[in-house]
Amino acid sequence: MTAAIQTKNLSAWYGNKQALKNVSMDLEENRITAIIGPSGCGKSTYIRCLNRMNDLIDGFRTQGEILIFNKDVRSIDPVELRKSVGMVFQKPNPFPKSIFENIAFGPRIHGLNNNGLDAIVEESLKKAALWDEVSERLNDNAMELSGGQQQRLCIARALAVKPKIILFDEPCSALDPISTSKIEDLMLELKKEYTQVIVTHNMQQAARVSDNTGFFLYGELIEYGGTRQIFKKPREKSTEDYIIGRFG
Repeated sequence: MTAAIQTKNLSAWYGNKQALKNVSMDLEENRITAIIGPSGCGKSTYIRCLNRMNDLIDGFRTQGEILIFNKDVRSIDPVELRKSVGMVFQKPNPFPKSIFENIAFGPRIHGLNNNGLDAIVEESLKKAALWDEVSERLNDNAMELSGGQQQRLCIARALAVKPKIILFDEPCSALDPISTSKIEDLMLELKKEYTQVIVTHNMQQAARVSDNTGFFLYGELIEYGGTRQIFKKPREKSTEDYIIGRFG
């Protein structure tokens, strides 16, 4: 299986505080990788390194290598990198614009004029399993959508610029169980075309949707492997303790 993302001895600091310690992982193409671990263990820091979101924070620095399809992320323009590596955040964050303009925003930023926008908006909303619910409301304000619909809109917005990788940072933590189920079904459907990484506190969610799982603790990658193996027969006691709820 081809690695879409490789990190080699990745360490990271916020000022003097070390957040990641020598993390090495190969994340497979067209697979869903779950990143689990207690709060403050480095999960979000890790995925935000992948599209250089942390570069926006004063005092943040890294050591080691991050390769996206064998290219060092430091050699890629950040705007181009974030086009290729999309991100969906914990809290839905639609723009206070129409549903149509939310999806069209990214393609316009990247130079597309109005020709073809209708098709991109429709395709993106269909891929995000939202088209049937909003096709008659494209000019409505996106803020009027429900929380679950807003999160699927944010996924559609990420898809509109044709990424290869999608990062999800706790995408369902603010959603009800029905909306969560729709997002999980969507992730499984998107696996045909996209590599996905999900940070989650929800062990059941990680077990349901992911192919591989990495367990982080105190900034270190403690264990990484197939999700079934990690959940059924973890090699490390701390992994088992976390999964069965002894801490975290």
